[in-house]
Amino acid sequence: MSECLEYLNFQMDSVRFDFNPGKKTIAVFNDLLDNFSVSQIYGIIYKAITNATKFCQESDISKNRQQIQLLVVVKDMWRKHC
Repeated sequence: MSECLEYLNFQMDSVRFDFNPGKKTIAVFNDLLDNFSVSQIYGIIYKAITNATKFCQESDISKNRQQIQLLVVVKDMWRKHC
Protein backbone atom coordinates (compact mmCIF):
# COMPACT_ATOMS: atom_id res chain seq x y z
CA MET A 1 0.00 0.00 0.00
CA SER A 2 2.67 2.49 1.00
CA GLU A 3 4.59 2.01 -2.27
CA CYS A 4 1.45 2.75 -4.28
CA LEU A 5 0.63 5.85 -2.24
CA GLU A 6 4.21 7.11 -2.55
CA TYR A 7 4.10 6.62 -6.31
CA LEU A 8 0.72 8.36 -6.49
CA ASN A 9 2.07 11.33 -4.53
CA PHE A 10 5.20 11.42 -6.71
CA GLN A 11 3.13 11.49 -9.89
CA MET A 12 0.73 14.06 -8.46
CA ASP A 13 3.63 16.33 -7.51
CA SER A 14 5.10 15.97 -11.00
CA VAL A 15 1.94 17.47 -12.55
CA ARG A 16 1.47 19.98 -9.72
CA PHE A 17 -1.77 18.50 -8.42
CA ASP A 18 -2.53 19.29 -4.80
CA PHE A 19 -3.60 15.93 -3.41
CA ASN A 20 -3.91 14.35 0.02
CA PRO A 21 -5.00 10.70 -0.08
CA GLY A 22 -7.99 10.13 2.18
CA LYS A 23 -10.28 7.28 3.13
CA LYS A 24 -11.71 6.88 -0.38
CA THR A 25 -8.25 6.71 -1.91
CA ILE A 26 -7.17 4.09 0.63
CA ALA A 27 -10.31 2.06 -0.10
CA VAL A 28 -9.66 2.18 -3.86
CA PHE A 29 -6.06 1.08 -3.37
CA ASN A 30 -7.09 -1.76 -1.07
CA ASP A 31 -9.43 -3.01 -3.81
CA LEU A 32 -6.71 -2.60 -6.43
CA LEU A 33 -4.23 -4.56 -4.33
CA ASP A 34 -6.72 -7.43 -4.09
CA ASN A 35 -6.71 -7.71 -7.88
CA PHE A 36 -3.42 -6.34 -9.23
CA SER A 37 0.31 -6.35 -8.59
CA VAL A 38 2.05 -3.19 -7.45
CA SER A 39 3.60 -2.73 -10.90
CA GLN A 40 0.17 -3.01 -12.55
CA ILE A 41 -1.18 -0.40 -10.11
CA TYR A 42 1.73 1.89 -11.04
CA GLY A 43 0.57 1.62 -14.66
CA ILE A 44 -3.01 2.41 -13.67
CA ILE A 45 -1.84 5.42 -11.64
CA TYR A 46 0.30 6.72 -14.51
CA LYS A 47 -2.50 6.38 -17.06
CA ALA A 48 -5.09 7.85 -14.68
CA ILE A 49 -2.97 10.90 -13.94
CA THR A 50 -2.28 11.38 -17.65
CA ASN A 51 -6.01 11.26 -18.40
CA ALA A 52 -7.00 13.43 -15.43
CA THR A 53 -4.32 16.01 -16.25
CA LYS A 54 -5.56 16.27 -19.82
CA PHE A 55 -9.15 16.61 -18.63
CA CYS A 56 -8.26 19.29 -16.08
CA GLN A 57 -6.22 21.30 -18.58
CA GLU A 58 -9.07 21.24 -21.07
CA SER A 59 -11.70 22.15 -18.46
CA ASP A 60 -12.06 25.02 -16.06
CA ILE A 61 -12.49 23.11 -12.80
CA SER A 62 -11.45 23.76 -9.22
CA LYS A 63 -8.46 22.14 -7.53
CA ASN A 64 -10.83 20.18 -5.28
CA ARG A 65 -12.67 18.85 -8.32
CA GLN A 66 -9.33 17.85 -9.86
CA GLN A 67 -8.63 15.64 -6.84
CA ILE A 68 -12.05 14.03 -7.10
CA GLN A 69 -11.66 13.56 -10.85
CA LEU A 70 -8.37 11.72 -10.40
CA LEU A 71 -9.93 9.20 -8.03
CA VAL A 72 -12.85 8.72 -10.43
CA VAL A 73 -10.41 8.03 -13.28
CA VAL A 74 -8.45 5.52 -11.15
CA LYS A 75 -11.67 3.69 -10.22
CA ASP A 76 -12.85 3.65 -13.84
CA MET A 77 -9.53 2.30 -15.07
CA TRP A 78 -9.61 -0.40 -12.41
CA ARG A 79 -13.08 -1.51 -13.49
CA LYS A 80 -11.94 -1.69 -17.12
CA HIS A 81 -9.04 -3.96 -16.14
CA CYS A 82 -11.26 -6.39 -14.18
